[in-house]
Amino acid sequence: MQAIPFLTLLLNHVKDWQLTAPVWGGHAHITGTVDWDSPKGDVSQFVRMAQDHMCYNMSVVSAEVHGITDLDASAEVICPQSGDTLGRLSLR
Repeated sequence: MQAIPFLTLLLNHVKDWQLTAPVWGGHAHITGTVDWDSPKGDVSQFVRMAQDHMCYNMSVVSAEVHGITDLDASAEVICPQSGDTLGRLSLR
């Protein structure tokens, strides 16, 4: 595919210049490109990453969470019966 070299160059610049950090934070992973001629290990890694993130994204969609800005932010867990704080929970 002719677009692969261009996309690879573009994605490498995005990674090197950390252009996604202001939007998605420093922990965002920018996926590389693969095609039918890519080494089997690269394709397997791409598939694993895509599946892991798809499962995460689907769970967020099914819970109707519209966006996450801080995975480390925590919230109190409150007992519905007593109203007592049971602890704190983050998405980590």
